[in-house]
Amino acid sequence: MNGLAILEPQGLWEYYLSNLGPGWTEVLTGTECACGPETDIVEGKENYLLLAELPGLAEKDFKVEYEQGVLTISGRWPAPPQGETATLRHERRTGEFTRSFSIPEDVELERIEAKYTNGVLQLTLPKKEVVKPKTVRVEIH
Repeated sequence: MNGLAILEPQGLWEYYLSNLGPGWTEVLTGTECACGPETDIVEGKENYLLLAELPGLAEKDFKVEYEQGVLTISGRWPAPPQGETATLRHERRTGEFTRSFSIPEDVELERIEAKYTNGVLQLTLPKKEVVKPKTVRVEIH
C-alpha cells in the first residue's frame, strides 16, 4: 500500500518518535529538556517585569545575558542522581535550556536588576524617561 498508512494505536508513538530526527527522542522521553522556564511578563508605567520559574536551581546553574536587543536566560536542569537505584518514573526537567526575549528600545539597559528568590527569577527592566517635546511660542511682530 503506498501513500496513506493506517497505524494501530500501539504503534503511533514509536512511529512519531522515529520520524522526528536525531535528538528529539531524548527530549520527548524526558532524558533531555527542550524547554525554557515558564515566564510571565508584566508592563507597568515605569518598567517591565519578567518572572521566570527556575525551581531547584542555584544561582550558579543559570545565567542571564543581554546582547543586541535580546535578553537570554540559559542554564541546565540537573539530572537525578544515579547510583545503585533505578528511576521508575522521570517527570522533572533535565538538560540544558535557553529562553530568549526581544527587549524593547525603551528599556534603560544599565538599570536592569535581577533577584532570585524561592526558585523565581525576577528581572526588572526600567523604562527610559520619556522626554516631552518642548514647545516654544514664537511671537509674531
